[in-house]
Amino acid sequence: MSINSQYLFIIYILLTTVCSKSIGQEDLYDIDHTKAFADFLYQTKQYDLAAREYERLQILSPQKDTPLRLFKSYRLAELYDIGLKRMDDLYDNIDSVSFHVYLERSRMQLRDNRFDHIYIELPSLVNLTVADKRIISGIADVHQFNKSRTHLKVKEGHSSEYTKASFQNIEPILDDYYTEKWKKPWVAGSLSAIVPGTGRLYAGDWKNAIVSLVFVGLNGYQSYRGFSRNGITSPSGWIFGAIGFGFYIGNIYGSAWTAKRKNEQKKEEYQKRIDSIYFAP
Repeated sequence: MSINSQYLFIIYILLTTVCSKSIGQEDLYDIDHTKAFADFLYQTKQYDLAAREYERLQILSPQKDTPLRLFKSYRLAELYDIGLKRMDDLYDNIDSVSFHVYLERSRMQLRDNRFDHIYIELPSLVNLTVADKRIISGIADVHQFNKSRTHLKVKEGHSSEYTKASFQNIEPILDDYYTEKWKKPWVAGSLSAIVPGTGRLYAGDWKNAIVSLVFVGLNGYQSYRGFSRNGITSPSGWIFGAIGFGFYIGNIYGSAWTAKRKNEQKKEEYQKRIDSIYFAP
């Protein structure tokens, strides 16, 4: 415990015991004060220190809500590996944990890139509804940029526990994600092969679309003029032709890459929208 935290704790206890018996007669490290201090650290976002106090509370007197606060503290302190290990230590059978405990587990697994663990565990969880599993697996899909899974097509169990837990805004985001009209890189490349710049226009990059069309067109025109004047041996014809052809090929590749990048940006936006709800304290 740091000096600053001890100082804050003393102030906190003083304020909460002004009308009770004197501080010298109290055990500041008993169960009640340990819980009060742990809650204080949690509320002031000192999550790593809060986790230590909840660990001590778990040893002194295990309570129903202590493990959940402990796991939340580890997650918010970004100590995912430790939090997951402690969860495995405290629960012999993860299949029967409560919804809220598994919610913290899935959050830590996602933050720690353990996506496969979620897909393996979800089917056997007896305390989660179909709708709960649908949303958790859908969030895992989005975080992997995996659009091919069918978890979100399950229609049963719409009275999800998430509604009670104020997560009702997550499902519309997932529905939007799965109905999003994503750009197809091969379409963008094909369009630019036919008319330079149109692929970038399709991908939403109209500025570079204009530049590509003008640059390839001007070089093509200069090459045409050179060959028209001096025939097949025209130096300017070959030079401008080579430059124009290089930009033509580059524009095809660039159009496909732009479409792919636009998709990634959209997916990241969906992730941020979900994260602001799913990973809230």
